[in-house]
Amino acid sequence: MSDPLEDLPPEIGWFVKSRGGSPQLANMLQKLVEYYGACQITYVKHGDAVIAAKVEFV
Repeated sequence: MSDPLEDLPPEIGWFVKSRGGSPQLANMLQKLVEYYGACQITYVKHGDAVIAAKVEFV
């Protein structure tokens, strides 16, 4: 996989559904990846807002 995880929410949903996962599970994973990407941009990429405990948790 050459794309960053944050760029793949639709593909993640398709992958889960194509292997018998429920639409709800696919949607949940897509949203989780979207939130992860937003967190990365807000708190990690712009290092001035980093809280070490949050980074370790994620």
